[in-house]
Formats: sequence, structure tokens, C-alpha cells
Amino acid sequence: MEELDVFLTFEKVADEVWEACVKFNWFAKATVGKQAVRAADSICANLVEGDGRYSEAEAIHFFHIARGSARELRFWIRRCERRRLIKHDHAESLIEQIHHGARMINQLINFRRESRAKTVREQRASYGEVHLDDPFLELLD
Repeated sequence: MEELDVFLTFEKVADEVWEACVKFNWFAKATVGKQAVRAADSICANLVEGDGRYSEAEAIHFFHIARGSARELRFWIRRCERRRLIKHDHAESLIEQIHHGARMINQLINFRRESRAKTVREQRASYGEVHLDDPFLELLD
């Protein structure tokens, strides 16, 4: 996962968000700064966690969380811009990277869904009722 473009894109975004937020005054850091950094870091963390899951369903669940964190980060970037904590051009650059990365997360989700659909699964066996007078049970003693 750590070598995929989607991960590298969001890792770069997380580093840029950190660099911007550490320069905020204490109040801005305590409010929007912490939230933006947490959202940015959460994206990569959930990509890695999802990739480490055994089932495709679990992996997809964490990829959805990563996508939600990307949307949350976009919100916090807009808040930072509106509050004049980061410049418009920097905000637009970050949002474009987030948008590009979110499309890659969608592709990852679709890929995992398709591979999940191709997985061979066995039907559950139906054992029916066990009768105590069954002669086969005597063989088990």
C-alpha cells in the first residue's frame, strides 16, 4: 500500500497540511489545525489498515473511511482559507490533490469490489437433524 500512488498522494498532502498548521497561532492550532492534521493523517492510516485486513469487505470498509476523511480534510482546508490561515492558491492546490487522491480511492474500492466478486465461495452445508436412533451414531462410539 505504501508504494501506491494513492498513498503517496495523501502522504504528501498530510505533510503539507502539517507544515501549514504548525505555523498557526495557538488558537488556530487548537481548533482547525488539529482537526485538519487528524483528518489528513487518518486518510493514510485507514488505507494501510484496510490493506492489512483479511477480507475484501473489511478492506473496503476502511477505504470508505479514508475517503470520508479526505472529504473532511477538504472542509478543514476551506475553513483555513476562509479564516486567512492559508492562502487561496495553497488551498486550491491542496484541494486539487485531495480530489485527485479521492478518485484513486474510488478506483481502489472498485478494484477490490471486483476482485471480491470473482472470489470462489463454497455453499454452506446443510446437515439436517440428527436422530439418536441413527445406526451411524453407533460407529462413532
